[in-house]
Amino acid sequence: MEKKKVVITGIARTPWGKPEGKMEHFISSDLLAKILPVVLERSGISGDDVGQTIFGQSRPTTIPSNLGHYAWLKARLPEHVPGYTVQSVSGSAIQALRSAYYLIASGNEEICVAGGADSYSAAPFVIR
Repeated sequence: MEKKKVVITGIARTPWGKPEGKMEHFISSDLLAKILPVVLERSGISGDDVGQTIFGQSRPTTIPSNLGHYAWLKARLPEHVPGYTVQSVSGSAIQALRSAYYLIASGNEEICVAGGADSYSAAPFVIR
């Protein structure tokens, strides 16, 4: 099987915050929902053309439980586009990009939107 060429067409970065700063009340999906339309616009891609969204979150929470799809819907992008979330501490965004690469290279998707987002304001604390 011949692999398809995979190209990154646009990027955007969420802002960094600090504890008890102005961004403390933002959750991951808030941050991601703000940049998704920007990435699509910069890339010249319509949300209707996206096959899947894949996002990494190193500290998943139940707010929301599926960042990959929830942020897409929160950005008011097409509801028919499925999405999922991967979790890998210190590597979740890279894993999401790898998953998108494999989906496109294998011919299963034409266009994917992938990346990562975290907001430790809503992350659960683990105490022994």
